Formats: sequence, structure tokens, C-alpha cells
Amino acid sequence: MRVGVYGGTFDPIHFGHLAAAEAVREAALLDLVLFVPNWQQPLKADAPLADGVQRLAMIQAAIADNPAFGMSDVELMRRGRSFTITTLDELRGQFANADIHFIVGVDGANDMARWRLPERILEEYRPIVMLRAGWPGPDWAVLERVHPLAKRFIRVVEVPALNIASSDLRAQVAGGRSIRYLVPEAVRDIIDRDRLYRLDG
Repeated sequence: MRVGVYGGTFDPIHFGHLAAAEAVREAALLDLVLFVPNWQQPLKADAPLADGVQRLAMIQAAIADNPAFGMSDVELMRRGRSFTITTLDELRGQFANADIHFIVGVDGANDMARWRLPERILEEYRPIVMLRAGWPGPDWAVLERVHPLAKRFIRVVEVPALNIASSDLRAQVAGGRSIRYLVPEAVRDIIDRDRLYRLDG
């Protein structure tokens, strides 16, 4: 079984996340793409605005119609800072005999030297780097300082260049503007129901 682990804040999850995950699944012949919302990324100062339960609910709603998509609350249950290598090791224990790959964007890959045990991530979890069409690829000089065989361990997959960002969606909701057609309707329903991202709470 080939499993891709796609971590992020997903605050909220949107069509850009989903389209990228599907492109990676197809290109890398993955049996399962596992969405893993984090409690708080060590390199981000701001905590998510939606809580873990709400973000899990949005992910579950967004992926309900795709049997090749799943989710894990491993980081939310652990709480505290979310280190990628810790999560990948824990998931490897849960998915016995699975071939696990870490899914990451170009920016994250280029920043990997700052992560905990990045050389193990490259060697053991063979990252799949998502590249949006028309954007610069990975900085191989940086990555080869993490591991001289970085090019051998990393696979680059081009994903749809949907210009959607969770931060922009939160700002649109806060400003009273529509996010219809940017997130699945079921996700929009949760945002409306729980009055997420609104200035008036």
C-alpha cells in the first residue's frame, strides 16, 4: 500500500488542497492520501483560528466523496508543536508495511533544512513535492545541503495552479464576501454554521 501524508493547517481546507492532492495521488500511484491537520506548526507563530474539531469536520466533509482520501488526527491528539518526522514515524507504526511518502509544497521543501531531522524525512519518506504550473521548482542547492542525494529521494509533481489561499478565504469571510466555489459546499456550510472567521464571532 502506498500512502501519501499531506500535512497542513487546513484552516479552511479548499479546492486548491483537494486538486493538488488528487494530482499527486494519480501521478505517484498512491492508494491513499492522508490529510493530517496540525495543532501548530513550529515555524508559524500564529495558531489556527478554527479549532481541531472544526478543521477535522471540514476535512471530513471535503473528502467524503473520494475513497482514496482519508484523514488522521494524530497531531491534534498529540497537541503541542507538530514535528513532521514525529508524525511520519507514528503513522508508519499505524500503517504496517505501507510505503509512506511525505507530500509537501515547494516552499516547505526549500525550508526543510530548518526542520527536525530533515535528512531522515528525505531518506525514509521520499517526499513528493507539489509544484504549481508556472512556479519555480525546488531549490536543489539548498536541498542537497540537507542530503547530497536529495534529487534521488524527491519526486516533483505538477499540480493545478489554483490561486486559492486559506488566509485569503478567512479574510473574505471576515469581510462579508462570498467563498462559494472556492471551498466545497459542505465546508462552507460548516463555516457558516459555526460562524468561523467572522469578525463578530
